[in-house]
Amino acid sequence: MAVKVVAFDMGGVMVRSFDTLLPIFAQYHIGKPDQELMYQMLNEMCRGLWSEEDFWRLYAERTGIKIQVPEGGWLLRGFEPRLDQETVDLVFHLKQAGYRVVCATNTISIHYAWHIAHGQYAMFDKVYASHLMHEVKPEAGFYKAVVAGEGVQAGEVFFCDDNQINVDGARTCGLYAERYVSAGQIQEELKKVGVLPC
Repeated sequence: MAVKVVAFDMGGVMVRSFDTLLPIFAQYHIGKPDQELMYQMLNEMCRGLWSEEDFWRLYAERTGIKIQVPEGGWLLRGFEPRLDQETVDLVFHLKQAGYRVVCATNTISIHYAWHIAHGQYAMFDKVYASHLMHEVKPEAGFYKAVVAGEGVQAGEVFFCDDNQINVDGARTCGLYAERYVSAGQIQEELKKVGVLPC
């Protein structure tokens, strides 16, 4: 089955320097287990059902750690993701070759708005954002929504993500999927499935 759509994750694939939790870990001396819980909760927040206020209230309830939230919140503070130019170039190369290229991202509303304001989604034919879909990777509902939205079969979508669990979730749903390490590595994987010439 020929690939018709190539889907890229955003954080860790298209952009770098997007983690806003690291300063909190340092300031509050938060240990590994509670750090992991915060990341898990942030992923759940990507479902679009919590505000930032809800997030910190629930975190305090679950850990006993009360985070003092500055004006404007923590989750946008220092959020200045930088596009990876080689991966951007790959996106445009695919578009020039006639492929539909989309972004499939777990995100929260304030980060989504930042990316839009800075034009970082403009290269894509469509953005599948978890907080709008109310579905998150690596759950099957996320990938099924992308496939349905594109009007193709699962095997006609190539998906890349820097998180192996998200790659595994996509494969379970029948998508071609590879873990992103670099633009060059993904380009080689695309050649293997006939998307780009060898």
